[in-house]
Amino acid sequence: MADRRSTDATKISFPLQLVILIASMVATSVATRYSTQGGNEKVQNEIRSDIRDVLTRLQGAHDVAEVQSKLQEERLSGLRVSIDAQATAMKAAIEAVSKKQELQALQINELSQKLTAISVGRK
Repeated sequence: MADRRSTDATKISFPLQLVILIASMVATSVATRYSTQGGNEKVQNEIRSDIRDVLTRLQGAHDVAEVQSKLQEERLSGLRVSIDAQATAMKAAIEAVSKKQELQALQINELSQKLTAISVGRK
């Protein structure tokens, strides 16, 4: 056991250049980590902002589509009302023409009977 060396840490010494080199490496590593973290946070914030923009645009597009759908429904409803009104008007016009034709047929029949009566009366 006498061959064992002493591991007393107080007797260890390092050259000043090595201490400065190690300290600068640690400082550089810490600075790089903080700058990378800051860059990552900036990129993450930009991505979040882009996602919010995309969501806002999608919501806007959805709102526009919804408004267009409602407008189309209103137009269709208006067209249905217009078509119904035109159909009612056409039915009334057809009935009027039909009644006029019936009246004309009666008048023709009456005239025909009068002509027959006149022609029979002359003989």
